[in-house]
Amino acid sequence: MAGKTFARILFNRLSTYITPEVVPETQCGFRGNRSTAVMIFFLRQLQEKCIEQDRRLYMVFVDFSKSLDTVGRTGLWQLLRKHGCPEKFTTMIEAQRTGMMANICVGGDVSESFIVTNAISNVR
Repeated sequence: MAGKTFARILFNRLSTYITPEVVPETQCGFRGNRSTAVMIFFLRQLQEKCIEQDRRLYMVFVDFSKSLDTVGRTGLWQLLRKHGCPEKFTTMIEAQRTGMMANICVGGDVSESFIVTNAISNVR
């Protein structure tokens, strides 16, 4: 639990440095005080307008949440530094993630511990 609290504090502080410059305005689900519901409403309006005007509408929805599991940590630290993340935050995040161990529990059976090498936990 302490790790999640620490991660939440880091996330809140880090978002003031990174979010405005890196996350596009259209990424409502990843920006504070934004809602994906507004974007869904907008898409519905656009769809209705295209039907009225007998026009084609093409949409693509991509789930980027799975891609986070493939992010290499070394690359992540480099990106944080490149986008202006203060070194003290990068160092704290790196220290929290380096050497992370995990277990898998299925039906009450717990696996042996293993080192987590890529997955980034979702703090939101």
